[in-house]
Amino acid sequence: LIGGRAGLVAKIEKPQALERIADIVHLADAVMVARGDLGVELAPEEVPGRQKELVRLCRLAAKPVIVATQMLESMIQSPTPTRAEASDVATAIYDGADAVMLSAESAAGAYPLEAVQMMDRIIRHTEAHGFYRPAIRAIDLDQDLDATPSHVVAAAAADMADRLEAEAIIAFTARGTTAMRIARQRPAVPILALTPSLEVARRLCLLWGAHSARIPELSGYEDMVEEASAAAIAEGFARAGDLAVVQIGGDLQEHRAALRQAVARLLDGVLGDDFAVARGAGQGRRPAAFPDLVVDDAGAAEEDAAAEFEIAELFDDLGSAGRDDDEGPAPARDNA
Repeated sequence: LIGGRAGLVAKIEKPQALERIADIVHLADAVMVARGDLGVELAPEEVPGRQKELVRLCRLAAKPVIVATQMLESMIQSPTPTRAEASDVATAIYDGADAVMLSAESAAGAYPLEAVQMMDRIIRHTEAHGFYRPAIRAIDLDQDLDATPSHVVAAAAADMADRLEAEAIIAFTARGTTAMRIARQRPAVPILALTPSLEVARRLCLLWGAHSARIPELSGYEDMVEEASAAAIAEGFARAGDLAVVQIGGDLQEHRAALRQAVARLLDGVLGDDFAVARGAGQGRRPAAFPDLVVDDAGAAEEDAAAEFEIAELFDDLGSAGRDDDEGPAPARDNA
């Protein structure tokens, strides 16, 4: 009915939806956990566990998840919330929700401004609390994620930024998927999502920890790095000389020329010896270490498979360039 003109937020409020929740999350652009309506259909004691299940499922799928309804219900008539309501909002933040939402409190309540201000204060205080990082890390997503290049690269970018204490992660994304995969990891640094699409930039405003900006179409790796630096400074995320992690998403074909050039430099020794070729079952050969360029396919599952094929084909083409023909296949490294 709407084609690509709008995103779809699935509001979960029926037990029947929970029975097909994996399919719903897969098809939706974002998910809303409507606890008030869900509490009418389910026993009250079931709702908290269901909320946690839904938040985790959406994070695994890299889909924004909103926790909504009755969060600061008493502020419809009172200028302050109950302590239980403040704890409820904080619990949603500790669970890893992308957004928390007010309903009647701001739409029809007597204190709409105070309700928004209180929600903002609770969010900021919770994320600044010393328990927040350990609580988020305790929700282990890695064991249930598919080990595809796109997922692994996004997780590595988030982990790298945390370990290096970078100022920001800068994600070039065509459809928003690259930024969503990074945000799923809840890194300790902000995510600057750069996209040529105004529609994608607007939708990414819902994403946890992300600030989106529209940029012109870019084709070269060097141009992207230059644009990343300029955008980080212009948007106030970094200053000249600061460290940032850059991840490039989108169709691998768009960056194929830059990838070939980088690989050729690697094989010529310009970028050093930190390069290995690994063999996977039925996957051909793929780069195991690639220090100067990260390429991530931000498409659907079938595009992930195509990206793996493209990488394998590329390294099959270039793998013999750095060795004599009579040397045979490149040896695999155990730590690849």
